[in-house]
Amino acid sequence: MRVGGGAGIGVKYLSREDSHVVGMLGSGGMARSYLEAFACVRDIKQCKVYSPSPRHREKFAEQMSRQLKIDVRPASSAREAAKGVDILASCTDAMSPVYDADWIEKGMHITNLNWNEVPDAAVDRFDVFVRQGSAGLELVQSERVKAGVGHSPSAIIGGTIEEMKRLPERNSGTGVMGDGPASADRGKGSDKPDFADLVTGRCKGRTGRDQVTFYRNVGNQGLQFSSVGGWVYAQALRHSKGREIPTQWFLQDIRD
Repeated sequence: MRVGGGAGIGVKYLSREDSHVVGMLGSGGMARSYLEAFACVRDIKQCKVYSPSPRHREKFAEQMSRQLKIDVRPASSAREAAKGVDILASCTDAMSPVYDADWIEKGMHITNLNWNEVPDAAVDRFDVFVRQGSAGLELVQSERVKAGVGHSPSAIIGGTIEEMKRLPERNSGTGVMGDGPASADRGKGSDKPDFADLVTGRCKGRTGRDQVTFYRNVGNQGLQFSSVGGWVYAQALRHSKGREIPTQWFLQDIRD
């Protein structure tokens, strides 16, 4: 819900106000949260969902149609899901791009779950590029600490030397849903404005209907937890709900 909420914020501030159709690449829990968030800020009427598993996309369509009371239909390909939509969302654990830059249409709003899903060529198609925030601490790189391994900004690598050799190169992989080569360069976007810049007016958001906007739903790790947690706590006190838990339950003395 926290991650989906971030994507919803991007839709609220950057998509066209009359956005009604969503193209969803991925059909797991994240995709559900994303679509729920979109429906909170836009009058979503239809969603086309694609997953490599027909069973998964059909289940998603059935459940989300019932839950949100909108037309959610399974797509037979990623291309079909992305065609003619107002909002394109990639919600997968893919290690390579899941759509092609040529699929991007005028006026689209695009968001992601991880940077590997986004083709390099797409960055040049974004008229407005806003990051959610900065992605966390920079660690000193070494044989055991590396950036861009898997889905982690900085990963501590375990295993033997031989096992480490089996790890893929940084952000390497294939192209759209397993077809064609993809560049390993994923550094683009680190110099773009973030959400704070957008809401304070330091950068402009969408200024025209035909602009392609992109919200990189990555960064500010943990901030949403404290923000939402503080609000929930205040509401609990206000309504005299909840149960006080002894602080001692969360302490330890094994390091004394």
